[in-house]
Amino acid sequence: MFEVEIKKYVKEGHKGLPCKAAQNAFDSYIEMVIHDITENNPNCTFEEVLEQLGESPKSTAEEFLESQPTELVGQWKKQGKKKKCCKIVGYISIVVVLVAIIAGLVRTNGVLIINTETTIAEIPDSSDLAGLSLEEQAKIICEAGVPDTERK
Repeated sequence: MFEVEIKKYVKEGHKGLPCKAAQNAFDSYIEMVIHDITENNPNCTFEEVLEQLGESPKSTAEEFLESQPTELVGQWKKQGKKKKCCKIVGYISIVVVLVAIIAGLVRTNGVLIINTETTIAEIPDSSDLAGLSLEEQAKIICEAGVPDTERK
């Protein structure tokens, strides 16, 4: 019938509600009102539905909140604040990471610096290793790669 108009109305009403749970309850309320109206008058128009709901979606959402128990509204507001805080922390985290990346690029002039270290070792000839076990050969080769200052 007039689903598109109702979707716009509900979407606008969601802006005045603190959290997703409140929005879901509001959706159920709107569906119930529309069901009641169309049950009595199957050929009703959107304007007739608006007469029952109210012209302004935000005022309808506010009236809906006022009709709910205060504990439930307090819980919904708490959930809304928690979601808002999480979004803010997420956005701030993204900004901090981007600033750190930009600062790193500015500091290094966009150049990635990689330090490398090369160790040159003299490995004995294979004739020096003849007749030795594999363990002894490995030990000699490993010791050849360690500078004299690091040997114990």
